[in-house]
Parts: sequence; C-alpha cells; structure tokens
Amino acid sequence: MKNIFFTIIFLGFCSQIFAQTYTFNAKATFKMETSDGTFSSYFYLNTQNGNAGHDTQAWQLMTNENVEGYIFSVVEYEKKMSQYMNVEGRKYVVEQPISREKYTADMFWKEFRKTGKQQTFGKYKADEYIGTSEGRQLSIWLGEKTYNLDGILQGDIVGSYGVGYLYKTSEKAYYLIVHFVDEEAQITLLDITPFSKTVTLSGFEKITTTMPIITNPDQEEPELDDLMTGQTYGMEYFKCSTIYEMAVTSAEQSLPALKELLNGNQINAQQKAEIRKEVACLERKLPAMKQAKNEALRAEQLYAGNQEKLFEECQKIGEKLEKSMEDCD
Repeated sequence: MKNIFFTIIFLGFCSQIFAQTYTFNAKATFKMETSDGTFSSYFYLNTQNGNAGHDTQAWQLMTNENVEGYIFSVVEYEKKMSQYMNVEGRKYVVEQPISREKYTADMFWKEFRKTGKQQTFGKYKADEYIGTSEGRQLSIWLGEKTYNLDGILQGDIVGSYGVGYLYKTSEKAYYLIVHFVDEEAQITLLDITPFSKTVTLSGFEKITTTMPIITNPDQEEPELDDLMTGQTYGMEYFKCSTIYEMAVTSAEQSLPALKELLNGNQINAQQKAEIRKEVACLERKLPAMKQAKNEALRAEQLYAGNQEKLFEECQKIGEKLEKSMEDCD
C-alpha cells in the first residue's frame, strides 16, 4: 500500500518551481523495537518553531531498505507536511496541510498518572506515567524538564516517532519524552543534542494535491499512542476505498488544469511534451482507478469484521493498480 500511496500523491498538479530553506538546532537519535525487528534512526528538530525533519539516510535506517533518489520530509508545526523527492533527475515537493483534531499535552496530564517507578534509559533518568488510549494501556517515561525552548507554542507535543518534548502548562516547562511503550512498539530516546543543520531545497516542482490528512471515520478523536508513535500520517488512517476515491478526484481535477497549461505559453516545448505524456497516462488509467475504488468498497463490505483480511485485500487491489500503471513514468 505504501507504493500506491506515493503514486496517488503524484497525481497532483505540478504548478510551480519551489525553493525553501529549513534550519534545525537539535538532532535526536532513537531506537524502535517492534515485532518486525529493531530499528535505529534519527530526526532533526527546530526547538524554536517545532519543525521536525527526516533525510534520506534517516528513512533508510528506519526501513532497512535502500531509498531510490533523494528524499527529505519536514513536518512543520501545526501547519503542513512537505515531502521533497528527487527521483531519476526529476524533483518534486508534495505538500499536505495538517487539518485534524489535536491531542494536546494538556490532555495527557489530565489522563495519565505517575506510577512512582523510575528507570534509567542510557543517559536519561525517567519517571513512568501510565494511561489508556482506545482501551490499550500505555507506558510513557518522562525525563528532565527544561524551561528554555523559546518559540514553541504552548500545550503540545513536539518531536517525532514518540520522542521529543511534552509541555506542562502549569509549570511552563517541557519534559523530555524518553521512552514510550504500547502493545505494538517500544521507542527509546538515545540522545538529543544541539546540532546545527541548514537544508536548502531549490528547483522542486510544487505539487498541489487535494488529498487531505484525515483520520479513520470510526475514530472519534486522535489517540495519544497514534500521535506518539509517528503514525499521525500513516496509511492506517485512510479507508481503503477513500484512497482510491481521492486518486480519482485528484486525476479528474488535474486533467483540465494540465490541458489548459498545454494550450498556454507559460511552458517550453520540452515541458509540454512531458505534460502530454502525463495527460495520456491519466486518461488511460482513470478507469482503473475507478475500478479499484469499487473493488475496495466491496472488500470493505465483505470483510467488515475481519481487519486482517481486509488489509490483505486492499494490498492486492493496490498491487493490481500499481502494476497497471507501470508504464506511467
């Protein structure tokens, strides 16, 4: 499903050449233990604005797979997620607004209680807090607190993949999130240190996509474990049929815009040739997307009580659609 997700995103309309500079003043390294194995990676953090960044090497460490081309993703605090990609010489940036209900740090302090247990994780001594989310018990270990993270909006969780900082309004201080445990994963902060990094990205085609960030319709509000484990933007938040519905909508909206661009004088001959190929591809594959949506709707009805089987069927539908789009470069 991951591959088809990126395929769908690319159905957006490439509207302009984009350049952006991001700065970070800290680097966090962490370890994640799941049933699939143990992974260690890192992310960059700007403690003045709350932005978190992940580069190509960070993604490779997290997946234990080679990443083709260049990738840099940034989650801008309370604003949007931007993914920069350079694949086979073509540079794209995909932007998606963050528009969902937030699980705030204030909610955490109301719902979780301190157990009195203390433990040291590497260089960090931490206190355990426990609470429940969607009926599952969570164990979160908080370390030292700091008062000097100037600039970050108060009352929220700042970081990525379950580690970072948690604000406490009554103390006007941030607590370090050292360790996080739920029934699916254990995430441990290994180190967070001052680290100066500037990333300048230029010459990227900005893709405007109509695909929103949405949560599972059956989930009334965001849960802490989803936010803390870095799953806020995960595929599990999309119903299978919704993915293909958004693909169809994006394609149908992109085609008129692309055709209008071909009739204008804003682009050169080479760009027009590339857009003609994109138009031909979309017109050819739009029926396959609609069929995938219908198949997903049927699967959701047939396997409504069997999430594992439904996921398998959704994967098959995605693989089938992806194979039919192999000739769309």
